[in-house]
Amino acid sequence: MDKRSQLKKFKWFASLLLLFMAAVYIICEIFFPADIWSGYVKAFSEAAMVGALADWFAVTALFRHPLGLPIPHTNLIESGKKRIGENLGDFVINNFLTTSAIKPRLEKLQVASRLGNWLTTDKNRKKVMDEILRIISEAISNLDDDEISAIIQKQAAGLIDKIPINKLAGEGLEKLINENMHQDWFTILALRLRDFLDENRDAIKQKVKEESYFLIPGFVDNMIAAKITNAGLQYLSDFADNKDHPARMQIADKLRMIARDIREGGEWSNRLNSLKDQFLSPQYLKDYSGILWQYIKKQIQQDLERPGSAIGKYLDKTLYEIGDSLANNVSRQERIDKFVQIQAFKLIMKYKQSAGEMISHTVTNWPSRELSNKLELEVGKDLQYIRVNGTLVGGMVGLLIYTLTRLFQ
Repeated sequence: MDKRSQLKKFKWFASLLLLFMAAVYIICEIFFPADIWSGYVKAFSEAAMVGALADWFAVTALFRHPLGLPIPHTNLIESGKKRIGENLGDFVINNFLTTSAIKPRLEKLQVASRLGNWLTTDKNRKKVMDEILRIISEAISNLDDDEISAIIQKQAAGLIDKIPINKLAGEGLEKLINENMHQDWFTILALRLRDFLDENRDAIKQKVKEESYFLIPGFVDNMIAAKITNAGLQYLSDFADNKDHPARMQIADKLRMIARDIREGGEWSNRLNSLKDQFLSPQYLKDYSGILWQYIKKQIQQDLERPGSAIGKYLDKTLYEIGDSLANNVSRQERIDKFVQIQAFKLIMKYKQSAGEMISHTVTNWPSRELSNKLELEVGKDLQYIRVNGTLVGGMVGLLIYTLTRLFQ
């Protein structure tokens, strides 16, 4: 049964009790006026009616004007709404938000261990994980693609401007050469060229014939082509097998010169800057950023849709580790609990006045009739007991007075 139905039920009960006392009084007055016993019953019922009416008036006066009459000092909730709000705010501040009331409660808090034990329970951790995944999914879907791409572009442009590409490229090339890391590259390149030359002997022969004089016999052209090809193959084999090959030294020296030129801002440095400006222009960065964001977004969405989401597994593992650490690390529990207690105490003390003002403001700005109705729903049922008690106590007092009067007559 809801509160409104309960209130109505108890109002009817108290009112029917009043009507019953009135009926008893009328019956005794009409049908048994001369009987001795009826005097006692009439005294009881008469006083009961007075008590019932007095308490009905008192209870009703709290919430409205009795019978709609604007009697002074009635409808107390509506007329004293501002005062009630201020008193309620002060009451909360002075009784609940005090140092003596707050500190003992905060000292009993065991936030870290409780949170840790809660997180190590699978069903609890799943609730948190599902909620985080839902938030991530909604956030990703609602993000403006153009804005995110613009952010990536801006950050990338700022990063590129801050990175000394010339210096890094020059120093990197010098390091590769000084540590002989280029030798393997030279070997691989020479072997690839040798294989390519060997696989294209016929093309070389054809090229020699095309460039030869028409008077020179074909077998001579073939001999020349074979000599050129074999010489090239031999040279590339020697280059690949000999780490101290003179050509290797010459190429390495040339690379060192290029590295120095790049580092010191020479011609090669200008070429590198030109390439950077060409491939990392604002338009290219915009296109790259858009492509990158769409790729990242698609990968995240696809992962979130999978039953065994990698993000979900990572979150589950992370949450469990956090929970296990909080549940079993006593020193960490003490540090966290102490921090929470201090910060919570500071926060409460700092804003307790604001809390009182908020309570007062809320009550004051509540529509008067609505406030009165809300309070009546909360306490009205219990107040009907006052009417019932007033009826019964009034009747007993009336009976006692009547009895004493009869005794001393």
